[in-house]
Amino acid sequence: MKNGGFTLIELIIAVALVGILSSLATPKVRIQLAKGRDTKAISYLGAMRTAAELYYIENGEAPTAVGEPDEEEDKKAIKNILPYLDPKAEAVIKDGKIQIGGSRKDKDTKITFGGEMRFTFKSPQHDEMAKRGDGVYIWFAPTENQVYDIQGNKWIEY
Repeated sequence: MKNGGFTLIELIIAVALVGILSSLATPKVRIQLAKGRDTKAISYLGAMRTAAELYYIENGEAPTAVGEPDEEEDKKAIKNILPYLDPKAEAVIKDGKIQIGGSRKDKDTKITFGGEMRFTFKSPQHDEMAKRGDGVYIWFAPTENQVYDIQGNKWIEY
């Protein structure tokens, strides 16, 4: 009669099965984590829009000057609206940027996981009137390799 232990063959088979199952699940988990980061970034964008509107209501002026804001002006404006956000927001929004889960250059290209997305008070629209913005409304400012999010939606449409 056996003493109830496992043989070496049984252990090797069990380890191999666990390895195969984890290699199948890892890509799906990575995509779900990336979607979660993207959702968090979109959520913070909405919260920042609300905070900018609160700033405008309380102070009677926009958090940034109306016109052609640049990256430094955007950072100053974001610092102005941080008190209107959750206390954890300062740790999440660093220098006017937020971590994203992934992006794509176009809908059919490979996903680039990770990265940062900058916030801007400058409209992504291409006509001159829309570029100026109103000093309150906030958009994402994607780079040329970050046109689409992980699900194939344009970052500038949020």
